[in-house]
Amino acid sequence: MNVSACDVNNRFVVFSRQMAQTIAVPGRYAVISINDNREDPQQTLADICNVRRGYTEILQVVFDDLTPESHDPVEFPHLVVMTDAIAEEIVRFWDRCRNDVDRFMIHCTAGISRSSGVGSALARLEGNREAEAACYVGTVPNMYVRRLIDRAAARLRVGPYA
Repeated sequence: MNVSACDVNNRFVVFSRQMAQTIAVPGRYAVISINDNREDPQQTLADICNVRRGYTEILQVVFDDLTPESHDPVEFPHLVVMTDAIAEEIVRFWDRCRNDVDRFMIHCTAGISRSSGVGSALARLEGNREAEAACYVGTVPNMYVRRLIDRAAARLRVGPYA
């Protein structure tokens, strides 16, 4: 089966912001919206969720495509590195919604690294190797994001850590 991260039938649909605004996702789905601190959360709701059939709820988080080692807070003080608290927020949202939705739509600006990192980490928590592999097709998952989500699930004792 040849699936990709942006296949709307995948359990974890990974999109760029532009794709999330234009492509319909079938069934019941929850949205994980990864923004940077320059995007308006209310506009995200209007653009992506309020006009969509099947949408159940949204989690909006803010972080840039960085690691602590790659971030220079002096030169780029406005950029945000993902934290353990953000990872726990994502894991709690997934855990709360996972039995009530058909899929998760995960988007970030480009749909390449942050969103595929989240999607592949959550697929891994579900033990869904096909969905995890799909998150690698045409993307480059942020491995720092994956590690934080896995550690958060272990701390919260959810998924395979329950």
